[in-house]
Amino acid sequence: MPRSSKAIDEINSQPVTIFVCGPSEKSNKLTLKKLDTINELRRLGHDANSGEELVSELKALDGDGTRTANVYENIAAAQSELIVIFCASPGSIGETCQFLNIPAIARKAMVFIDKRYRGGYIREGILEMHRRVKGLVEEYEPEDIDSCRLMTRVIEWVRDLQSWKWMTRHEVL
Repeated sequence: MPRSSKAIDEINSQPVTIFVCGPSEKSNKLTLKKLDTINELRRLGHDANSGEELVSELKALDGDGTRTANVYENIAAAQSELIVIFCASPGSIGETCQFLNIPAIARKAMVFIDKRYRGGYIREGILEMHRRVKGLVEEYEPEDIDSCRLMTRVIEWVRDLQSWKWMTRHEVL
C-alpha cells in the first residue's frame, strides 16, 4: 500500500498551469466566478492566472510592450496546460473563437457557455464542433454561477489532467 499512497501523493502534488479567461467587467457575475476559480486553483497549488494578469506581465517583459493583446494571450495559451474560458462577454467570445481555431491550443481548452444561448454562429459552429470532438464544452444554468458547480468542474478537469500527466510519465497510458 505505501507505493499506491506515494503514487496518489505524486498525482495530487503536480501543479498544473492554467490560463483562465472570461469577462472582466465588474457588473458581470462570471467575473467574480473567474477570480474565485483562479484563487481556489492557486490555493490548491496550481499556477492559475487570468488573461489580464498574463497580458500585463508579458507586456512588462517585452520592453516597449507594443504588441497586440492577442500575441500575449497566444503566448500564455501556448504555455498553459489547460485553458478555461467563461464565454460570456465580447472579449471572451473572441478568445473562444481564436483559441478553438488553433489546434495546439484548442486541445487544452475547456469552455463554459450559458445553456440559454442556443443557435448562432459560434454556438452552433466552433463550440459545437469542440464539444463533439473534445467534449470540453460545459453548459451552465444562470444559477450555477452563484453555486460551486463551475469551479468544481474546473477542479475535476485539473485533477483528471494531473492523473493523465502521471500515467503518461509512468507509461501506463
